[in-house]
Amino acid sequence: MSLRFHEIAESRHRILNPLTDDKLRLLGEICGFTPGTRILDLACGKGVLLSRWAHEHAIEGVGVDISEVFLEAARKRAEELAVADRVKFVGADASTYTDAPESYDVVSCIGATWIGGGLKGTLALMRRFLRPDGLVLVGECYWQSPRHPRPSPLCRSARTISPH
Repeated sequence: MSLRFHEIAESRHRILNPLTDDKLRLLGEICGFTPGTRILDLACGKGVLLSRWAHEHAIEGVGVDISEVFLEAARKRAEELAVADRVKFVGADASTYTDAPESYDVVSCIGATWIGGGLKGTLALMRRFLRPDGLVLVGECYWQSPRHPRPSPLCRSARTISPH
């Protein structure tokens, strides 16, 4: 899927990963962040995780994403929540992003393990930035039931039939 397609498909979504507002809030509470906790969010999308947690828990962080469209939304949201002084959003490929080793208390990648070619590779990418005894947050979408390998001919036909 192209980046532009993804930007259009997600244009009306604030959270671009498999979390609801309530689950994002709960995750922040469970993690028990203290003011000044440093978080790196790889493939951060519109930066909701960082901005919300900076607002609610006084964390500091860096979000990395390849989409300038999403990063602009992230910067705008950080301004709205008055946390732009605590979070920074960087335009870069999360799979090749570089920063000081072991410089973050928490490294997250929610809904984007494709950055490392799957879970194992993504964990290896994340580990480089994590301080000893740091916390890794990984989340990924999954099918609740097996999906069909391809749509039935009826499904394809239904798309071309006008509802009127």
